[in-house]
Amino acid sequence: MSGEPVTIARRPDRQAVVVKGFFLNHPDVELKIPAHCARRRRSSLQARFRVPIAASYPLTAFREAVAHVQRGGKVMF
Repeated sequence: MSGEPVTIARRPDRQAVVVKGFFLNHPDVELKIPAHCARRRRSSLQARFRVPIAASYPLTAFREAVAHVQRGGKVMF
């Protein structure tokens, strides 16, 4: 949002990182969002990528979940 170029730090233990930007409310992009979400959902169901979840929280425990993330680890609501 600053207009400055985006820099992404690449970790040596990871595969190449691909970053694609888009304008969410652009008419051409809006039409592609449902299909994109469906592809990502299929990928996650086929376990093509894994995101280890440290803990699950109900939405009512939002503050606790945020505190957990700040200490480290991914959480799921």
